[in-house]
Amino acid sequence: MTSRNSRRHLFLIGYRGSGKTTVGRLLSSALSLPWLDLDHQIELSLGEPISGFFKNHGEEAFRDVESGCLKACIESEASVISLGGGAILRVVNRRILRESGWTVWLRCSHATLAERIGKDEGAGNVRPSLTGKDVVSEIEQVMRVREPLYSDAADWSIEVDDYSPEEVASQIGKWYRTLMT
Repeated sequence: MTSRNSRRHLFLIGYRGSGKTTVGRLLSSALSLPWLDLDHQIELSLGEPISGFFKNHGEEAFRDVESGCLKACIESEASVISLGGGAILRVVNRRILRESGWTVWLRCSHATLAERIGKDEGAGNVRPSLTGKDVVSEIEQVMRVREPLYSDAADWSIEVDDYSPEEVASQIGKWYRTLMT
């Protein structure tokens, strides 16, 4: 059984495009906590972009590195940590979240996700396809697997479709502060 004091981190989970990075930065500022982006930490560890490593070594090797980086991140002081969309796939990662922090699932409709991912790709931020399908089909297929895992990992969830990142961060910040008092 973990104590309240050992649960010091605030984790943000959700599918890519749900706003974890943007909201994480805002929460970091609002809560005066350091912010870590797990994908960025992975790239620093690898010395190369995730997309290249994923392509050359496969998903399993990537997930190994991801788990190792998550373990390293929780050794730091209390932080806001934005996870990659698939970090919840491994049981060990979900256990780390439960034992070392409070987890918020940024829930977003499939239509909004597709729109946001399309804008990212239009701006040159292309991530590797997980299924080889079009964006909408990929979201539907991947979320069938991930939604129950996000739900299992989350202490709280928030619908983000109709709110600005600032509004989402404000609501999460209020929730988190109640846990820490």
